[in-house]
Amino acid sequence: MIKRTIVTLFSVCTMISYILHELKNISNYQDNILFFIIFVLPYVLMNILSCSYLITSMLKKPKDMNDNIWMVIASFIGCNLTLVTGHFIELKSADPNISIAFVGIVLSIAAIPFYIAAVINLGKNLTVLPEANTLNTKGIYSISRHPLYSCYIYWYFTNILIYQSKAIIITSIMQAIFQIIRAINEEKILEKNFPEYGDYKKRVWWIGKIKEKQLKAEYQE
Repeated sequence: MIKRTIVTLFSVCTMISYILHELKNISNYQDNILFFIIFVLPYVLMNILSCSYLITSMLKKPKDMNDNIWMVIASFIGCNLTLVTGHFIELKSADPNISIAFVGIVLSIAAIPFYIAAVINLGKNLTVLPEANTLNTKGIYSISRHPLYSCYIYWYFTNILIYQSKAIIITSIMQAIFQIIRAINEEKILEKNFPEYGDYKKRVWWIGKIKEKQLKAEYQE
């Protein structure tokens, strides 16, 4: 439980650092408050929501949990690499293509409702390490087995469009790999603790759902 607390608190602190940084620099958007409302504020609110649920999740004792040291490292890197790296090196290209960056920002913003729906669906079961608390198969989880991991991976590649540097390409690919590792280990622990997860896994993909007729045809085969 100590490792769980440490990695969760670090992730919360990283998000709080991002929130404070954006609020501190709010004066930079005085001449373009619309940009702040549309392209910055959603991320601030999204991180506040995630922080609140992560903090409350630490008060719950999970049914089962994967907290071996390699999983802790994978979760730490998967959740925090870009934000932490950004404190030490410049992730943005010195001469980005503005049009490509704008497309990246718009695509990035488009995923926020999907992410918020998943976070609210999980609620106090939002965690950093793979845990078995309850099995979520309703709401956004009825059409996506991994809506949060899907959003993370999607955002890493929109970041490449936005920042356009070698550093962001490296951190984005690394984080995508570690998020996939987190998802695979989460599935293992859910299958172990919830026998019905196997059937759910056959019906719902990472993103997308198998139609009932198609599922019946597969069973008949």
